[in-house]
Amino acid sequence: MTCVRFSCRWLLPVFAAVFSACSPSPSAESSASATASPTTATITLDLVYEHPALVGTPVQATADGLPAGKMVDLTWGTVTGGWVIEDYYHFRGKKYAESSTSLGQFPVEADGRLSARFTMPEDYGGVHEVIARIDGKPVAQNAINLTQSFELTPSSGPVGTPVELKVKGLGWRTMESTWIVNWDNRELGFVSAAGTKGSAVARFRATGPSGVHVIKLYTGYQGLGYLNYEQSPVASLPRPQFTFQTTPGPGDKTAYAEPYQPQPVPKTEISKSGVTIAMEPTQGPVGTQARLKGEGFAPDAVMGLVWDTSVGSRV
Repeated sequence: MTCVRFSCRWLLPVFAAVFSACSPSPSAESSASATASPTTATITLDLVYEHPALVGTPVQATADGLPAGKMVDLTWGTVTGGWVIEDYYHFRGKKYAESSTSLGQFPVEADGRLSARFTMPEDYGGVHEVIARIDGKPVAQNAINLTQSFELTPSSGPVGTPVELKVKGLGWRTMESTWIVNWDNRELGFVSAAGTKGSAVARFRATGPSGVHVIKLYTGYQGLGYLNYEQSPVASLPRPQFTFQTTPGPGDKTAYAEPYQPQPVPKTEISKSGVTIAMEPTQGPVGTQARLKGEGFAPDAVMGLVWDTSVGSRV
């Protein structure tokens, strides 16, 4: 025991001497830190707006420590894309690619402060990066979580009243792009804005009996509402609910039909071995009169016309 205590008394000064010999002096530490790469000051982009963040909400953007007199380009991060249709009728799902759009250019004041104001664009719901760029290089960034908004009009009317549901900010991801509309706890249909930047309009008619009817919207997948939304992957999304008062009286007899949307079609003009043939028009609703014209056929020849269609399932 005495030997151990004796050894410890001598070893401690030795270790202290060795440590002091290996440790750099204060002047050496200062010299080393001076030669290290200088740290770049972090510039914070502050975004102030009312919550929830909806399409059209004004935003105040500020930042300090920027080079005076420079122009700052604020960009909004987003995606572009939508439904993918190949060969006219092959449905391939959805496809998106990252993109950005400019929110405007704003000057830096003499004290190096940026004070800019913009409105949230009409875009898909979800997180969007807001990046401040000077001379094409990013200097600061922040993000905004754009939230969905829903508007139902009117709120009352007799049976058959056309009801319009306007939505903005629907997401582009699978569980955020399709919202199921329930009328009195029964699925009425769905609204989606996969290829229209998150905005869409759904229309349906009021039904009876007279009284108050509850209209709810749920996120869903493949046209089915996620009823247990508290435990869904998107539990933070809003769950809008409206009421419609069906009143006594004759229903609205006004008819509504959406205009026919032109679709991409295969080539309809064919020329082969001196024979040409073309059809007009190339598309339209059921009952549209079409005319087929051709020349170069043999006289008095009989030509058969075939209507091409599809049967079965794509699965």
